[in-house]
Amino acid sequence: MNRHHAKAEVPQKTRVIGFRITDHEHQKIIEAQQALRSLGISGTTSDTLRSILKDFKVESWLDDASKTLRRT
Repeated sequence: MNRHHAKAEVPQKTRVIGFRITDHEHQKIIEAQQALRSLGISGTTSDTLRSILKDFKVESWLDDASKTLRRT
């Protein structure tokens, strides 16, 4: 890890989860990591997902998902 980059915070109490992802989903994670690196934040896949979840709003996601489902 580059010393010039900040590292995402790791909370005190954590849980381990695991699941398989597609190549397309993996590419999205890589793009998110690159975006964070451009902001000076580097870290693992877990750090990237933690950063995404930190600001995740269930209500906004549900609204977007509902709109998408109505279009199909």
